[in-house]
Amino acid sequence: MAGLRKVCILLFASFLSYLSIQNVKPDEITTKRIVPLKGVCYSPFRDNQSPETGNFPSLNEISEDLNIIEKYAENIRTYGNDNVLFEIPRLCDEKNIRIDVGAWLSRDYSFNNESINNLIQIANSGYKSVKGLIVGSETLLRNDLTKAELISYINQVKNSTSIPVTTAEGWYFWLNNRDLADYVDYLTVHIHPYWEGVSIDNAVSFVIEKYNLVKSTYPDKRVVIGETGWPSGGAINKASIPSEENQVRFVREFRDAAARNNIDYFIFEMFDE
Repeated sequence: MAGLRKVCILLFASFLSYLSIQNVKPDEITTKRIVPLKGVCYSPFRDNQSPETGNFPSLNEISEDLNIIEKYAENIRTYGNDNVLFEIPRLCDEKNIRIDVGAWLSRDYSFNNESINNLIQIANSGYKSVKGLIVGSETLLRNDLTKAELISYINQVKNSTSIPVTTAEGWYFWLNNRDLADYVDYLTVHIHPYWEGVSIDNAVSFVIEKYNLVKSTYPDKRVVIGETGWPSGGAINKASIPSEENQVRFVREFRDAAARNNIDYFIFEMFDE
């Protein structure tokens, strides 16, 4: 139906995997508990909506999304907090959803200041749902800010709230920027086997290997996988072949591996934008 969100196949992969393991028949679905994913990445923009054009979703649309999310995931991770996105933590507080709130950082310093101020205001609003604050996502990868500038924003947030603060970068950035880790309370790490040309057969073991590499480098820091996943479509990247079948397989295998290794994670992503 027009206007309804297209939920990524990863959610149904988790659901169907549970049914298969538990030998649940279709007519028994309503009486069985769905085992949720630990976390999913969430951006609320629908067709013809974009922060770049200033066309944002409505509060009702975001609430509809969260009603779906709470059936499939325990936590969400967001990227921005401007405009109506500022209200997402409040809406999560009304539902059974925990959230790591993001502040998007770019080369626009005026926008950055607004984003940081919003994050601090959210952090100090008393929302029980807010468990972490993510200051920037792949900011160094894009070369949008210098490391010193990013650290300055991180310190500004840390000095203004008691909620744990982090920034999100690729696993290799954390290995090559060890001084950055001194300024965050925990590490948010992106690990995408598809972008590194890894085959689906080795995808989950690749993610676990890189997670363990970061964890062993920072044994005293909590490490969260802030993004991982597998595309259902698109171009082949070396040994990485996108398909719905491979996406289902990745989510099933990764969810189980993460549970065995006690890894906190966010699957990318909750909805197709």
